Amino acid sequence: MAETSLARMIAILDLFKSPRAAWPAEAIAEAMSYSVPTVYRYVRELVACGLLRRDVGGTFVLGPAATELDYHIRTGDPLITAAAAPMAALAADTGMDAVLATICGARIITVHHELGADPARMSFGRGRRMPMFRGAMSLCIMAALPRAQMRKLHQECGDAPPDLSWDEFVDEVKQLRRRGYAYTEGALDPNLAGLALPFTEPDRHIVASLGLVSRQTRLATSDKTPLLAALRECAQRIHTTLGSACTAGPTAADLNAHAAPTAGSL
Repeated sequence: MAETSLARMIAILDLFKSPRAAWPAEAIAEAMSYSVPTVYRYVRELVACGLLRRDVGGTFVLGPAATELDYHIRTGDPLITAAAAPMAALAADTGMDAVLATICGARIITVHHELGADPARMSFGRGRRMPMFRGAMSLCIMAALPRAQMRKLHQECGDAPPDLSWDEFVDEVKQLRRRGYAYTEGALDPNLAGLALPFTEPDRHIVASLGLVSRQTRLATSDKTPLLAALRECAQRIHTTLGSACTAGPTAADLNAHAAPTAGSL
């Protein structure tokens, strides 16, 4: 299917997710392989709706409409509003950071983060894209995906495990599915560890993960059983608020239909 003009225009916003915050039109044209007149036309539309604004030296930066959208997401997204109170309680009860992440296309993004008593200094906080195949949160999301979608991501994403064939990868996936959770140490930050569960709401098209993040020295020596129980209770509270009959974590039927990588060896 041919890419639409709207899709080409919106794709420009992806540039502003890089460390470079300000872009002149000529640099946008080069990075996107668009003509300069096309870029000026697209940028004019993005400025008009507030997604970009003009800055010094003929550059463009993200505009105030992006901030407004973030506010509406935080206050209006059903998943985030349902998760906020249970996750705050989870963070208070465990003293660890409670984190919620979802997938969009080939992106896994933290959408909500509640700080614990001893906050983790995470590199991948709210709004930042995480590696697809590293970290407990991402691995649990992979666990909830259809096999065909997971294979496509495994083939196309740059952070797929280079030391595992597809068949070996599937074997690792099955182990995670049987275990029902992911635990990783130092996968994203050298001094942090994560413990997570898959979280799905098929009726709402939600594929997500719910987890705890803390200092590796603390989480590694903690009894995982009560922490997993707390995660499952939190997930169930979110499900209840969303009004779904789904239960936390994968079901036995899911094991035959879905596959995802394990935490330990990926």
